[in-house]
Amino acid sequence: MLVCFAFAFLLNIEAVRYYSHVSILINVPLRGRRAEHVIKVMNKGSYFWSGGLHAFYLSLPFFLVFRGVSDPAGGETAWSSTNLGDIASMNALRVAVDFIGAIGEL
Repeated sequence: MLVCFAFAFLLNIEAVRYYSHVSILINVPLRGRRAEHVIKVMNKGSYFWSGGLHAFYLSLPFFLVFRGVSDPAGGETAWSSTNLGDIASMNALRVAVDFIGAIGEL
């Protein structure tokens, strides 16, 4: 999970670097530079930004697996277990039982 966050951070930093480079290139007169170069650099920045977002979105399921469903939802922390042997199985079981009970009440 930490690797996903670090990778997303690094990709977003690269995107900011490319976007700031594009802002400088746009304001400089086009003596020897062609517009295709500016477009190429802008596309690289957008690819890094997209990759950073995808890495961040990938970390959300890891967070739910390792920390459990009830922790981010503000549930009871007594049920939460940070033991890697459990991998939030108690939280997932409790949420599944509550969901089945809610469906049965309909």
